Amino acid sequence: MKINSHYLLILFLSLLSTSIFSQNKENFPKTGVFLSLPENLYIVEGNRLEIFKHSIINAINPDNYYLEATIINGEPKGYFYDRVYIYDAQIGDADMTIQFTIKNDKLEIIDTQKSIIHVVEKASNPLANKTVLLIGDSFTQTDVYPNELSRRLKETGGLPIADELENLTFIGTNNFDGLPREGWSGKSWSHFLSNKSPFYNPKTKQIDFENYCKVNGYKGIDYVVILLGTNDFSNNTIISSLFNKLISYNPNIKGIVTGVITPTPFGGAGSEGIHTNQTYFKGVVNSLAYNRKLETLVKNNYKATFVFADILPSLDTQNNMQFAKVPSSFRNQTTLVKQGTNNVHPAKAGYLQIADIIYNAFVTFLQ
Repeated sequence: MKINSHYLLILFLSLLSTSIFSQNKENFPKTGVFLSLPENLYIVEGNRLEIFKHSIINAINPDNYYLEATIINGEPKGYFYDRVYIYDAQIGDADMTIQFTIKNDKLEIIDTQKSIIHVVEKASNPLANKTVLLIGDSFTQTDVYPNELSRRLKETGGLPIADELENLTFIGTNNFDGLPREGWSGKSWSHFLSNKSPFYNPKTKQIDFENYCKVNGYKGIDYVVILLGTNDFSNNTIISSLFNKLISYNPNIKGIVTGVITPTPFGGAGSEGIHTNQTYFKGVVNSLAYNRKLETLVKNNYKATFVFADILPSLDTQNNMQFAKVPSSFRNQTTLVKQGTNNVHPAKAGYLQIADIIYNAFVTFLQ
């Protein structure tokens, strides 16, 4: 029997991306239209914070609702342009609390959420060399975010201007097309606890960070950045297990833990959704639930070690995901519309935004 090659391609793509659309089995108290924001946002002096309307509203069409932004604590700064709040942090600025309110067409309040905007001083060079380990899936295997994070911390010039820090060394066994890291496409939390993990010691049959450093000639792990969840949301037990092993190895380790982003709002990867019952809206609900679950886990159990950095609110999903301009219909080849070409991964500009978000949180360690 001849197998349809197009169907095989669809199935293959679906297997790569299904989990971002799968049901998040953790309880999530909110339903309907609501706002989803982290408790804390970070911005380094001299940098710009952006919070996008389409990235913080759980709704099929966020533009059907009115969003308001108000500074409820601290000196009001920044600008709100309906689709985005923009704040350029200056030296000496104090923290602010921003409140977002979403209303329907009758101007009735549907939901209100607030976040503390923490203004972070520019980074100081560590007195001794510190190592940085990036752990992740395809977002970390792709070299754009890791390279930009390294550039912003270690190099000179550029836009945004780099910090020229000397005592930071990135480590990892995957360094093709970029700096060393542990970014492996298609993987999630459980992979880094398995016998396929780069941290696995075959002699002891355990995850062994001390052995990982010894075998690869690393002096240790001082800082870690973890960006996982796209391929499998995982449960708190699995996530905590990796956290605990890192802390057991180095009780003084500091880390950034991020959430996940939503799928592209412009049709994903084409026809695969019809075969697998994947929908953009289902993906949004589950991604937001995962982010709040992970934030709560860090806050309740690991706040002495990890900082939760939510990458979604500051990611422009309308313009910085992968899409193409295609004819609006067969009979209209001149009018072009946006159509997604990848239902999971951002475009280069999106990866650069991810690097910015992680950078702003990472600098909190370098005071």
